[in-house]
Amino acid sequence: MSGGVDVQLPGDTILSDHHVRRRPQLLYLNSSRGVNHRRRPSKPHQQENLKLVSASELDTALRQGSMPLVLDCRSPFAFPKGHVSGAVPLRCSDRISRRRLQLGRLGLCDLVSDQDAKEKLQACRGSEVVVYDDGTSDADQVTEDHPLSPVIASIRDMGARPVLLRGGWREFSKSQSESCMSPPTPAEEECPPNCQLQNTEDDSKATAILPFLYVGNAKTLRTSAG
Repeated sequence: MSGGVDVQLPGDTILSDHHVRRRPQLLYLNSSRGVNHRRRPSKPHQQENLKLVSASELDTALRQGSMPLVLDCRSPFAFPKGHVSGAVPLRCSDRISRRRLQLGRLGLCDLVSDQDAKEKLQACRGSEVVVYDDGTSDADQVTEDHPLSPVIASIRDMGARPVLLRGGWREFSKSQSESCMSPPTPAEEECPPNCQLQNTEDDSKATAILPFLYVGNAKTLRTSAG
């Protein structure tokens, strides 16, 4: 039969001196039976050749206007508190999303909410994509079970070149604070530059409702008491 698989079975016995040998026989099995065609998920790419970029190098690229795609892979609660200028938050901090990404059930674009960032990510083939977390500083740290591993593997599967920010957000925020986006302080939100605080003290007179109890403000109370 054509299209089969050769399987060796015991055959006639051949005696030679003190050794016993068996001549193999061929049995043809239909190759369409008993074959598991289920696709296994590919393992994450090895990280030996993972390119690194320092905080100062990335800062220079941002200032020169090259604007590489930068993916923030930290917790979604950390991004609003501060991030690299122009970075895109990637919702991959939970174990379920990373597992689905590793199995191919999710793509990187599924983990990005901003539409412009999705389009830029879809067109990243052949380009460099910078990724960072809280503080990973070397490619040797990105092992198979590292949170960044499925992200880096997915970037390569898209035909792009992943680049790891050395030291992550911790190093970048420390050395390149001018290129960080942080929320304004309460004072900056409430009072613009050169503003003056107005005296909002009420001028209503203090009124005695009991010998020891007055209704009014502190200013008129001091005046009445004086």
